[in-house]
Amino acid sequence: MKKFAIAACAMLMAGSANAAIFAGNITFSSQTNNNGLTVSSGTNPTSFTTNNLNVGQSQLLNNVITLNSTYPVGWSCALGCSATDSINLAFNFTSPSSASFNQGGAVSETVFTFSGFLNNGVVSWANADNWDLNGFYARNLVTFANGASAYVDIYNTAMSTSGSNMSAGIDVRIRNLANPTPAVPEPATWAMMIAGLGLVGASMRRRSAQVTFA
Repeated sequence: MKKFAIAACAMLMAGSANAAIFAGNITFSSQTNNNGLTVSSGTNPTSFTTNNLNVGQSQLLNNVITLNSTYPVGWSCALGCSATDSINLAFNFTSPSSASFNQGGAVSETVFTFSGFLNNGVVSWANADNWDLNGFYARNLVTFANGASAYVDIYNTAMSTSGSNMSAGIDVRIRNLANPTPAVPEPATWAMMIAGLGLVGASMRRRSAQVTFA
């Protein structure tokens, strides 16, 4: 019975754990502008998952998605890179579920998109006016139906060149702003815990009432 009560307490404590896991996938798309470039993603869509993040903690996902660009022989960045290719990364969260996203003051449901472009060998994102030691980045606020919220940051990235190919690993940072609101235990769960604690108390009283003879 004592184990039963302990298990009931553990179930209640698990519902209020001070950490959150964010997971989902990113879908890549691009629009070429007839400048000879072809942009693709190494994996499309690609999945991402963070560790348990306490409020205020963040995790940098290095190379969470890889972009590849090819161009024909004789093509020169000086001639074609300024004619940009637009790039979109659409984020869809699967955990926590039921997310909404604040983009430019407008709230959209389930999926939000970072829009950017390839220019002079650099992948740049719209509104990437924030800066830290990792470089310039764009930011979106994500809120979830269960009370959790997070910032999603995506960094500008220089592409490396090899022959007629360019590639870049896109870095994403997720910062936990608020944990999910703890679920209110069901009445049956409360009853199970109270009954278990009562049995433990009764057992302790019986033990204390035992008389030991020399």
